[in-house]
Amino acid sequence: MKPLRNQADLLAAQERYPLGLGEISSILLGKEIQADEILFDDYNAEKLARVEGFHIRLSVGLLETFYIRGELTDLRSVFRRLLEHSYYVDPRLLDHRLRSLGLPPL
Repeated sequence: MKPLRNQADLLAAQERYPLGLGEISSILLGKEIQADEILFDDYNAEKLARVEGFHIRLSVGLLETFYIRGELTDLRSVFRRLLEHSYYVDPRLLDHRLRSLGLPPL
């Protein structure tokens, strides 16, 4: 993992925004390397990243892309595991996304 050049930015951002260290450092590192997109599953981090000019790729959308490309064969089981390990994902959203792909809901 690439360390941030300016660690003081990380400390200042932690004081200003109610986000975890991982989310803040991802945004700062994205700015530092001039990334176009950032992957998040946290709503507050997503809002801040959009303000900072990033395009956001959410974890659910990324998993759908892998499924559509054939790189992921069982999207339902992956969504179930995502629910087990995330407090931020609404199961209704996952059911909606599954139905849109012609799959049965969870």
